[in-house]
Amino acid sequence: MCNKCFNSTQVHRANAIENTYGARHFSVIKNNRPPEGTPCACCGVNMTHDKGIAGMCFDHDPQTETFRGYICKKCNTSIGGLGDSLEGVLQAVRYLSNA
Repeated sequence: MCNKCFNSTQVHRANAIENTYGARHFSVIKNNRPPEGTPCACCGVNMTHDKGIAGMCFDHDPQTETFRGYICKKCNTSIGGLGDSLEGVLQAVRYLSNA
């Protein structure tokens, strides 16, 4: 990801944090996240507070800057890689359906 895209992502994330918790500081996530072992809202894996593949991520919609839920790093990376859109996910489904 280029610096321009990274910075844009950080702005959208900060706005989603402020919209959800009333503060722009990323540390507010740490103080408000669910306990370890909480299932990922997307795949159901028990999440941790570390930075591993099962690490808990604050997921937000970059267009509306709204909080969607806490999901694991694997799901967060996958959804982001598919363009953070339903169309991107459906395109992957179509591809897998034809494989």
